[in-house]
Amino acid sequence: LSSGIRERVMARRVISPLVWVQFRCLVCIAYLTLSGLVGASLELGHDRVLPFWRPAPAILPTCRLHALRGGAAQTERSAVSSTPENVAMAGEGGWMVLDKLDDAILARVRAGLPKIKQPQWNDRVRKVECVLSFDTPESPNGLFVSMENFQGYGADYVNLDHTRSGNPLYLNIKWKKVPKEDDAMKTDEKEAAPTKMAIGVEGGFDVEGDKFDYEKTNYLAVMPEKVLIPLPQPELPELVSMVVEGILKASDLSTDEEQVMAWEEKRQPSKYAAGMVQLDNGKKISPDPSTWVCEDSGIKENLWLNLHDGYIGSGRPQFDGSGGTGAALKHYQAEKEKGNHFPLAVKLGTITPNGADVYSYSPEEDDMVEDPELAKHLAHWGINMMQMEKTEKTMAELQIDINMKFDFDKICEAGKTLQSLNAPGFVGLKNLGNSCYMNSVVQVLCALPEVKARYQEHAEEIFQRAPQGKAAEDLSTQMAKLAVGLLTDRYVAPVSEGGETGSYIAPSMFKFLVGKGHPEFSTGNQQDAYEYWMYLMEKLERAERVDGVPTTLTAKLFEFKVEAPPPGPPSQK
Repeated sequence: LSSGIRERVMARRVISPLVWVQFRCLVCIAYLTLSGLVGASLELGHDRVLPFWRPAPAILPTCRLHALRGGAAQTERSAVSSTPENVAMAGEGGWMVLDKLDDAILARVRAGLPKIKQPQWNDRVRKVECVLSFDTPESPNGLFVSMENFQGYGADYVNLDHTRSGNPLYLNIKWKKVPKEDDAMKTDEKEAAPTKMAIGVEGGFDVEGDKFDYEKTNYLAVMPEKVLIPLPQPELPELVSMVVEGILKASDLSTDEEQVMAWEEKRQPSKYAAGMVQLDNGKKISPDPSTWVCEDSGIKENLWLNLHDGYIGSGRPQFDGSGGTGAALKHYQAEKEKGNHFPLAVKLGTITPNGADVYSYSPEEDDMVEDPELAKHLAHWGINMMQMEKTEKTMAELQIDINMKFDFDKICEAGKTLQSLNAPGFVGLKNLGNSCYMNSVVQVLCALPEVKARYQEHAEEIFQRAPQGKAAEDLSTQMAKLAVGLLTDRYVAPVSEGGETGSYIAPSMFKFLVGKGHPEFSTGNQQDAYEYWMYLMEKLERAERVDGVPTTLTAKLFEFKVEAPPPGPPSQK
């Protein structure tokens, strides 16, 4: 508007000076917006240009309207381009790592604050594996954790979540493997030596143990511009820093998932311990281990005391010839034929004030058991449990030794030239600890063309329909994730010089989901593969009826059908 028009309007007192300033601002904004629709941009006296249309990915738009000064509105505009001043490096997959935090990016971050929140104690933070793929923080672009729903996404799927949720802010977590030094590795191996038959718990076997440390780097990822801001960054809003801290401190596994991943040998109290019949035959056992001897063979090792009648016999022979003659078991069987049921025996060399190894030979137990009244039962034979010291390895220690030292090359194809099969369809499944039953079932399923057609070929459709923020709890989504991981080249590792490096994925999310709520499959115990197969078929059928994929239900592939005989005279065959 010309100054002449302004003077005439003001002279006629049509509007007040303040309203006039507001009117000018509205006109300017309308002009700039209309100009932007046709690709125009306006210089505002600064060294930056503000485009009002959606720019190319290399440019990030923002507009900051400052407070009125002297009745005029000052608008500062900025753009982020891949220039050396504000970009330190171009990351993989089109991601840009910023060297300097720009006002434009800061404004973009602030605009996303209403979408993010701090994780609470009951929020499941998935920061070690993508919910739609097997990408992890070790993947080239790391893992992107939504600061809205705390789900983890690989670089190929973060845009899908952004499009569906509208959330622009993610925590990008990257881990880089660094080989441990020899001295540190030896120390770690010594400290990590198992002391009990268990997997994934303190004192047990560590299935996740490796020979690497990790360099961990974190970034704030801004979508859809694919901008990475190195953390920590003091210029970021406090809420962002609090959310980042909450995600990093959150547990990787829920309590239920830790139970699925862990297994520990548990001994049940024997039903024959309470009210045990002990013969009063005048027999007393010396507390001196040097006087203990098998009553059948004279062996002085691996001796078992029958708690019912005081008989001392050697244990069963092992595959390598050690162990004994099995006199303790033979004695139980002989007494049973006479009508005496004396199933409980204690290994003499393992007695300590804290307990001992007790075995039940009864067919319905036939396992290591607990005797809650062991001190009383030993005292009957003259043994003061509180004064005893361990002189032999427990059964758990012997099993640990076998697992640690057994030469598996004897039963494998060691020394033979083998051809590497690193290819789609030949991707392995990592043993998560007693998970071989599940791995076998999954490998058989994914080898079927019909399963491949349903889950691998329709994977993107299934991912698009996955429940927002709950993809890890949707069985069809997790089956599609498995199919893509096993049947495509996404996780096919390059063959090493020796051809020993195999391709594999770790189906921990799938294992937990299927086993959730089941008394057996929700644990880390060994299970029957056929029972798991039947249980999985039931769950898949329920999930597939509502997943929208127009193919045959997986369970229908295994139904039996009765064929009617062809018409005509009966066959002579």
